[in-house]
Amino acid sequence: MKPTVSTIFVLMAVVLSAQQPISLDDALKMALKSHPRVREAEQLVEAAHARRRQLLAEFAPFLSMHSVGSEGRGDTGFMSMLEPSRMFMLPRDAFFAASLTFQWRIFTSARDAAARDVGGFEVREAEQALALARLQVAYRVRKAFAEAAYRTE
Repeated sequence: MKPTVSTIFVLMAVVLSAQQPISLDDALKMALKSHPRVREAEQLVEAAHARRRQLLAEFAPFLSMHSVGSEGRGDTGFMSMLEPSRMFMLPRDAFFAASLTFQWRIFTSARDAAARDVGGFEVREAEQALALARLQVAYRVRKAFAEAAYRTE
């Protein structure tokens, strides 16, 4: 396997620090915290969680508020929702109308379950990739640590 920058860094830290030797546990903690593959895999896990939330957001309850108002000049109008051909003129007095709407999709033809399954699969896949990246980094650190210990003897 090709040595990476953090593996070489750990190896050099072990070899060059004769006054203050580093333990294997410390080397593993340093590598797992700062290795680019592990950081990338952690970001992919966060992205998978965000994607799952995005997939499920379509099926969440929805609350909206709409409003219209006028200063009362009497020269503006609005269309009627019941009869779009009729135009109503706003009164000369100040005018304000508002509506509050709550929506929740109850029947979704199992699309919500499919979105939940797909999102869960993506999260599990990203978490397994993170676990694999951590194992690979730990293996390389242990290998570099063993090689450094062998060379110092």
